[in-house]
Amino acid sequence: WRAHVLEVVTRVQPDLIHSHHLWMLSGMLRDVVPRTRIVTHCHGTGLRQLAQCPQFAGKVISGCRRNDHFLALHPLQADEIATTLNVPTDAVSVIGAGYREEVFHDRGRSHVAAPTLVYAGKLSHSKGVPQLLEAVESLTVDIPDLQLHIAGGGTGEEASAIVKRIEELSSNVTWHGQLPPAELAQLLRNASLFVLPSFYEGLPLVVVEAIACGCLVVTTDLPGTRHIALQLEGVVELVPTPVMASVDQPHPESLAEFTGELAAAIRRALQRSESFEATTLAAPFSWTEVFRRIELVWNRYLLEES
Repeated sequence: WRAHVLEVVTRVQPDLIHSHHLWMLSGMLRDVVPRTRIVTHCHGTGLRQLAQCPQFAGKVISGCRRNDHFLALHPLQADEIATTLNVPTDAVSVIGAGYREEVFHDRGRSHVAAPTLVYAGKLSHSKGVPQLLEAVESLTVDIPDLQLHIAGGGTGEEASAIVKRIEELSSNVTWHGQLPPAELAQLLRNASLFVLPSFYEGLPLVVVEAIACGCLVVTTDLPGTRHIALQLEGVVELVPTPVMASVDQPHPESLAEFTGELAAAIRRALQRSESFEATTLAAPFSWTEVFRRIELVWNRYLLEES
């Protein structure tokens, strides 16, 4: 990677480098380009990797902290970046995450006859999919026509066990596999509610995409989802996070309570019938707005150099 970056920098002669993720590549850029401005964009996964792979943390932190500026998805993440890297708080800007307005919108949204849920994401325990399936099964006792559509894939024993459980609930649960964005958007426009019971997220863009398509949302109360709930008031129902054993794994004894609270939140959200102006509400998370905030950071350094 050092050789590759050096070749590109020599050929392109950039005025500024915008790198992604607080991880190894961002951490070694300053060694290759000692005089070029570097803005590093955190998406949450780098911070998670620092906790999960501590053997690399020291090198990544000492490398990344030499960069000029950092972009965060939400205010709590900005604080975590400043603390982790030991950089000034004004070296971190909150820019959010952007969704594709031309794909995710509520135009042509259909009237939903049956109560319909959508989950989009990895088939894994850390995403809370087993608890979502349990919650749906409990709700079908008195909502027999409830439908859950799952979009996403996975590998290994976790995914295989989840697929087997989906097959057991096939009268109420449909697994679509990995869907292209346009097909996911159409699925959301045909749904009452989007559910993301994840135990770890940065700022989950799929929540904003669902809202842009006109869905109410039920999701776990995490820093990123709380930021969305505060920004897009009235359309997000937060489920208390269970007691966690690690960064993305809850204590097993806390899962039953979480599943019950998830089911209750889904029931409450399904009972709400109000509509909302999806495009206007989601506008702060559009790519137009996110890029405007990124460009302000770029110009801060580019104008210094000119």
